[in-house]
Amino acid sequence: MSKKKGIVSIIAFVVIVCGIFFLSKSNLFDATVAADPSNSFTEEDFQAQLRSYTDYGLTYDEETFSFYYDGQLVKKLVDDDYFHTNGNGTIQVSILRDRNGDITGIDVK
Repeated sequence: MSKKKGIVSIIAFVVIVCGIFFLSKSNLFDATVAADPSNSFTEEDFQAQLRSYTDYGLTYDEETFSFYYDGQLVKKLVDDDYFHTNGNGTIQVSILRDRNGDITGIDVK
């Protein structure tokens, strides 16, 4: 009986590991966008923010909901209360702002 439990445990472990591997390689969870829920961030605000990013070489593809910097797909973008991720990206971008909230530069890793 314990040999049977051991085999079932091994099979269950393999199924779980394969499932985790599949999810990590799938596009199911690739692009996410999050903003501070207490902030009423409108589409107009988002478009204005995108325009300010272009001055620093950061662009947005509306078809794929993805950010690009210098031709590279952005994996993680952080700007105050705004956060964007794309699991297929290769670089991380942080928007640097002064005390007035004006963009002073970007940090790319």
